Amino acid sequence: MPFGLTNAPASFQSLMNSVFQAFLRKSVLVFFDDILVYNKTLSEHKVHLRAVLELMKQHELYAKESKCVIGKQQLEYLGHIISAEGVSTDPDKVAAMKNWPIPTSIKQLRGFLGSTGYYRRFVKGYGEISRPLTSLLRKGAFTWGVEATKAFEQLKTAMISTPVLALPDYTIPFILETDASALGVGALLMQRGRPIAFMSKGLSSKHQGLSTYEKELLSIVLATQKWYAYLQGHHFVIKTDHQCLKYLLEQRLSTLLQQKWLAKLLGLDYEIVYKKGTENRVADALSRLPGEVNTGEISAISQLKPGWTQEVLDSYCGDKSTQEITKGVVTGETAYAQYEYTQGLLRVNGRIYVGNAGTLKKDLIKELHDEPIGGHSGQEATIKKLSQFFFWPKMKDEVIEYIKSCDLCQRLKTGNKFPGGLLQPLPISEQIWQEISMDFIEGLPQSGDKNYIMVVIDRMTKVGHFIALAHPFTATTVAQVFLDNIYKLHGLPNSIVTDRDKLFTSHFWKELFKLVGMKLNISTSYHPQVMDKRND
Repeated sequence: MPFGLTNAPASFQSLMNSVFQAFLRKSVLVFFDDILVYNKTLSEHKVHLRAVLELMKQHELYAKESKCVIGKQQLEYLGHIISAEGVSTDPDKVAAMKNWPIPTSIKQLRGFLGSTGYYRRFVKGYGEISRPLTSLLRKGAFTWGVEATKAFEQLKTAMISTPVLALPDYTIPFILETDASALGVGALLMQRGRPIAFMSKGLSSKHQGLSTYEKELLSIVLATQKWYAYLQGHHFVIKTDHQCLKYLLEQRLSTLLQQKWLAKLLGLDYEIVYKKGTENRVADALSRLPGEVNTGEISAISQLKPGWTQEVLDSYCGDKSTQEITKGVVTGETAYAQYEYTQGLLRVNGRIYVGNAGTLKKDLIKELHDEPIGGHSGQEATIKKLSQFFFWPKMKDEVIEYIKSCDLCQRLKTGNKFPGGLLQPLPISEQIWQEISMDFIEGLPQSGDKNYIMVVIDRMTKVGHFIALAHPFTATTVAQVFLDNIYKLHGLPNSIVTDRDKLFTSHFWKELFKLVGMKLNISTSYHPQVMDKRND
């Protein structure tokens, strides 16, 4: 692929993901042409390294020997130093930040913030420290002052003293500490007391006006979104110093914003633990500016475990299609490369697969449509919410069918169809047997094998034919009777007026009328007066 094409990076990354699909995030990481093979033991490393090289040979991908580093316990990858101790910043890049001159333009400031922002996961309170600098990026706001100089030097100092972050261990729960203050939110992801990543974000003027409860909830939502790749499919504990959040899944959501945020937590397996403000020091420091005052202390613990996890497992019981998919995933069949099987749950491209057993499908649709979190939203909105976290075949069809049968939506929502047109009067006949009406009389006593009468009336003279028929009959039978009794006496009319009986709206009649040049006029529903004398 030639260099310079706008779609080249995305296309190449897509190719690499496709080639190494079976090993991604298990023993291989790929970023464009940077391939990292990692293992716990040397013997495993040799096996996976050989498999990677064979895949590259098979797909004609070539590696330059001078750029390859093999069998190392510590190496540099994408600007990070990775070792058995964890992940740390690259000293060469940190040294460049340390010697960075004071920016004299927005372009230079963007360069500095871009370099330091790449390592923001290593810095406690990065968002609050850099706030005076980011505020200068607004149009017409670049005026360097004492506050900007202080933030600039403080950020350079923070880059020099970054900690070594632990590597995630997916066999034990993650701990997520969150906090919010008047001007920002912060979070810390850790395991065994060691930090894995930090997050700090200043609040916009729009979010600064939120209530304390909403700010604390926002900090949880932002943290889980940022580290979704770590948390999805794994149990984790959220520690917060806001006691009301222990009722997160129990209380009534009063605003659309709260409903939207809670929807983003669906599909995650978490519990919320209240932690005193004095004990929540790290997350508290990430969110607060110097001098801010801590709030009061209350002690309580609440565990929130989504009950649908077991329901998903139950939906797999006796479901042959799910069992077939699970077998294919476990055996490594390429047809199921997009599926994952962890902790008994099937996932499709990160979304939880729901089986056919039980009523979970209908319950999920009901939850995201009927309940306050759904607000009886339309088809597309409900499908979007549901497909963000769950998947099953023909999900879209089932959602559409459910919403069509929703009584509240059908009674209260304004229809999206065009209004019906004006009624058209029937033309006045100018010649006998050119405009006729046709219908059936039913509910009569049996006479031989006849129990129906087909009525055909000339709309000009009101002369009629009454033909006995044996029910049941088909459109073909009626057409033949029409030809034998009406056509042979009066010929073909210009138009026929009928009601909406399926016999007259059938494909056979439409084609017959089209071939012989007749026009079929359908009467108004529940308005028999249109049918003239046949109903007298």
